[in-house]
Amino acid sequence: LLKSLGMGHSNISEIIRNLRTDLTICESTILSLTDAISKKAEKTRMKMILNLRKEHYSQQDETGLRLDGKNGYTWVFCNKKYTIYEFDRSRSKEIPQRILGIDYDKPGVNDLVVTHIFF
Repeated sequence: LLKSLGMGHSNISEIIRNLRTDLTICESTILSLTDAISKKAEKTRMKMILNLRKEHYSQQDETGLRLDGKNGYTWVFCNKKYTIYEFDRSRSKEIPQRILGIDYDKPGVNDLVVTHIFF
C-alpha cells in the first residue's frame, strides 16, 4: 500500500536516516519492518471489521484521491468505537461489500443521509 500511495521503502529509509543520522537503515530493513507490522495489525483490523459488521448502523464514505495521474478513493467505515480506512482505485460497491460483508443489511449513513434501511 505504501508503494501505491507514493511512499516506497527507499523513501521511508531516507526519511529515517535524515531524522536519525545515528541510524543506518536500508530498504530491505524497512520492507521487513512494514511486513511485520502489517501481519501483526491484520488480526486487530479483522476484529475491528467484525465489530463494524455487528453494529446497528455504520458511517460510510469515500473521497477521491488522484495519485500519479490515476483516480483512486480513500474509503472510511466507522462506528462509535472503530474506524477502518481502505484505499482502492475503484468506487464500486465491491469495496463496502469487502469491508462490511456481502450480506450486510443494516443502515449505512453517508454524508448524514441514511443510504439504506431494511425494516
